[in-house]
Amino acid sequence: PTVASEYGIDVPVYCGEIDFDMLYDFKAADKTFKPLPKYPAVTRDLALICDENAYSANIEVKIIKIIIINNVKLDSIINFFLDILSNTLSPFF
Repeated sequence: PTVASEYGIDVPVYCGEIDFDMLYDFKAADKTFKPLPKYPAVTRDLALICDENAYSANIEVKIIKIIIINNVKLDSIINFFLDILSNTLSPFF
């Protein structure tokens, strides 16, 4: 604190030392490499126009039933997200 105050530093100052030779002794023995996928991940988006009184849970259940009935194989988990949009100027709303 005395040295810091002599230089006009009024915040806590910390000092440390890292022994890289010691850290090197703790390195992992086997290095693993996982190549990047050939194709990037794909996110699909589905927009639905529904009655404003429709419940999102009912829509989600119907989509899941369609997937099960048609034996659709999915590569990943489906995440449902509800976003309510309205626009009085659009013919769709």
